[in-house]
Amino acid sequence: MGSIIYIFKIILYFVIVLLIYFLLRHDYYQNNFKFSLTITRMKLFLKKQLVKTKISNFKIILISVIFGCYSVYVSAKPYFADRAYYAIAYGNRVYDYQMPKLFLSLTKFLFNIDSNPDFLFFSVSFLIIFIIFIAYKKFENANYYGFLLLAFSLFFIFDFHMLKQGLAVAFGTLFLIYLLKKKYIIAVIWLLVSINFHESALILIPIGILLIGSANRIIRFLGYSLFFFIPFCFSGFSNSMSSIMMEIFPSFGSEFKTYFSNLSFSASNIAASIKGLPFYIITFFGLTQRKKYVNLVPNYDKYMYLSIFVSLSYIISSYMYWMFRFSFFGYFLVCMFFGSVIKFIENKKQKFLYVTMVYGSTFIITLRYLIQMFFLHGGF
Repeated sequence: MGSIIYIFKIILYFVIVLLIYFLLRHDYYQNNFKFSLTITRMKLFLKKQLVKTKISNFKIILISVIFGCYSVYVSAKPYFADRAYYAIAYGNRVYDYQMPKLFLSLTKFLFNIDSNPDFLFFSVSFLIIFIIFIAYKKFENANYYGFLLLAFSLFFIFDFHMLKQGLAVAFGTLFLIYLLKKKYIIAVIWLLVSINFHESALILIPIGILLIGSANRIIRFLGYSLFFFIPFCFSGFSNSMSSIMMEIFPSFGSEFKTYFSNLSFSASNIAASIKGLPFYIITFFGLTQRKKYVNLVPNYDKYMYLSIFVSLSYIISSYMYWMFRFSFFGYFLVCMFFGSVIKFIENKKQKFLYVTMVYGSTFIITLRYLIQMFFLHGGF
């Protein structure tokens, strides 16, 4: 009976993902069409104009509630790992005052409403999904193909048990979007919020500098070169970066440094690096097809930076396990990059192969992770 319930919960997740996809697709194009007759070369053409729309706030709230409820429904009982830590601290009001201030304030606020840990998990999942959909709504190049890839990936599942970093990633996504909009003051505000939910968001500082300078040919070359050499000299690079962060942000620097410690190969680390397969494909395609699409997709090189960053995070996780956590900061924009590019692929065979490889590998990786979580641990 337990196995049937686990299978149902896994299927339910993908049903929710497809529901979101069709809602976004419906809102992306209105059902009313404007027809116009155009005479070209003495021939009469009937043209259908599709009007781009944005998802409504009501649907954003509805989807956020659905994900919040799913987050509670798939909880392992008793709680284990990260959720056990959050449940004990929340239910007994035993707060770790070394926690980031914003997360500590949020948990105190939620406790005053309901002391049940499930309310914490529901609220945080709701908030993360809500922020990501606001990001989708604010982003000019958002597309439902990219969001389908994002939802099929581990992005939302990751948020079910890594609450602090999930919120940091959500606000970090807003930072990157406003950075692309060149609204730097608003971007910095979201960056500070992100850092105050989880110290891993400090990685957005060097990424932001690279994105701002990507328009310069020399900086762009140096950026690509840096990404190429990092895997071969990661230990020295990580130590230097950690030292710099500790000087600038002493309260977060020591925690940040722990992410770059314990460099060693293991079977679990190698398995973590395999999860980056869809992004390896996106990065390889983006680099090899750059000349063809760089003038068609706005901010192409900035997307490539993020795609390379996500890929490197997974590659480096083969000998530094926690490195994969940084990858989630780039998920949203890389998925939107994927969706933007496939619209311009004219070769049907190439498009089919590319789309199948990316969606297919993403689905398999996520399905394997869900099976592992439910059948080994009983949930999240």
